[in-house]
Amino acid sequence: MLDHYIELIRHFWRTILLGALVAGGLSLAMSLVLLRAMPLYEASVVMNMQPSEEELRFNRGFLGVSQFNPATIIAQTHIERLLSRQVAGRAIDILTEGSGGALAPAPRTFLREVKSALWRWYNILNFGYFEPQPERQTAISDLIGATEVEIVEGSYILQVSVSLDDPDLAARAANALARAYIEETRDEFQADAARVDASLDREIAAREADLAARQAERQQTARDFGVANIDRERAIMLDTRAAARASLEDIEVELALLDTTLASLRGSIAGASDAETVRGLRQTLASTEASRAAIEERLRLGGESLARTDAALRDLDTAQDALAEIDQRIAAVAADLLELRNRRVGARVAREAELSQVRTIQSASPPVYPKSPKVLVNTIVGTILGGILVLVPVIAMDVLGDRIRTSEDLRGSLGARVLPPITRRLLRHARRYNDGGGTPSRLLRRYADAVGRRFVSDGAHRWPSGELFVTAFGSPAEIAALREVMTAVLRIAAPRAQDGAAPEVVDLPPVSRIADWSAQADRHVVIGLRPGTVDRDELGVMGDDAGAVPPGAPVSYAALLP
Repeated sequence: MLDHYIELIRHFWRTILLGALVAGGLSLAMSLVLLRAMPLYEASVVMNMQPSEEELRFNRGFLGVSQFNPATIIAQTHIERLLSRQVAGRAIDILTEGSGGALAPAPRTFLREVKSALWRWYNILNFGYFEPQPERQTAISDLIGATEVEIVEGSYILQVSVSLDDPDLAARAANALARAYIEETRDEFQADAARVDASLDREIAAREADLAARQAERQQTARDFGVANIDRERAIMLDTRAAARASLEDIEVELALLDTTLASLRGSIAGASDAETVRGLRQTLASTEASRAAIEERLRLGGESLARTDAALRDLDTAQDALAEIDQRIAAVAADLLELRNRRVGARVAREAELSQVRTIQSASPPVYPKSPKVLVNTIVGTILGGILVLVPVIAMDVLGDRIRTSEDLRGSLGARVLPPITRRLLRHARRYNDGGGTPSRLLRRYADAVGRRFVSDGAHRWPSGELFVTAFGSPAEIAALREVMTAVLRIAAPRAQDGAAPEVVDLPPVSRIADWSAQADRHVVIGLRPGTVDRDELGVMGDDAGAVPPGAPVSYAALLP
């Protein structure tokens, strides 16, 4: 298959070369005209975007969830904003201000007139009418169309390029576009920051009012419970309860001693016989009982005091629980208030630090050489494309057509009876050898061996013994060329007769002039044809399928001529 296309290209090389040269010449001429009339100069400015806290949080939340790079997504958002008409209009205003209040109109050239006419008729044919834009809108559209933005993969760096026919204007436009976008983002950031500050101020005011209400509620609850300082009052009450418990224990000891004394007195009274002694003991008993009653009263009063102290401690616990609940609400409100205040401080710091969220790393400078057209590159590409465009119909003709153009096509019709193709180089070697050029060349020797294999393996399975007849689907000059090659082949590789002579090559008339092919039935006939001049159906006269060659007789052979 590769040999087939090599032969096909060899056959059409002049056409392919002509197409490539014509396309290359047109590309060269057009590139020179554009270079002279409408060169494009590209000026680039490099910008770096400082991501905000929201964008960083987006990155952290996005990381590991998707295969897309979050930095690229954010950078693409910046690109769409940078290429908006609002930013372009601001850049036009900056250019206008730098030019003294008006942009210099572009000089009217023939190519610009042609471009404008094509654009006008394109709109008319599509929509039925053409509506010219105002000068400012046209300048904005031209600036957007002349701008390209590239991303440094995985980063927040953008390269903004503007291509215009004036290098100084291209540099000024690129710098103006970068400045306009920086100012636009700064204004948007300031507006957003102001809205955030206002929202935070409202929230902080609401939390402060809530905190004041909670604190007032706590003070009122403390007054309702009659508590000023819970911890101090609890300590006092605990000390009082401890003293009361100690006093009660002392009283109980005194009662126990008095009970022992009373029991002893009663026993003494019962055992005494003297009335005076009994009376004295009874008076002592009455006095002791009265003391005991007084001590019992003290014990009752001490118990009541201890009970009141316990009740006061329980009331203090209730007050502490109520105040603790209020304190929790106060702590929650205070924590929210502290967070909001920290956010307000952070927002103000971020606003001061991110006034220039987009920064210029490298400003644009006027380019020295135009971006396009590139004469050498366009000429090479045009030449290659021209050759390819010519090669496509050649391949289409080969696939769809019925002409014999290569040895593969010929072999598809005649099988193994096809001789190797004859090239111009082979023909030159054959003529030189026939003219007494000495030893045959390696190319000629290889060709003779290939022809010999065909003669021996096909047809009568032998070389021609006496004569080899040659003809062609063409002129006598083609027959002569075929005779030169076959003569050299027979001289090199054919078996010799008894007298040592090689078989002789005999010319036949062209194929179109042979009236009766049956006369060639017992002969070795080699027919030459040029690629692309014979259809497959015309080869029927050469083979057994047409009935022109009797069975068992030597068959005809075919070879492509240069």
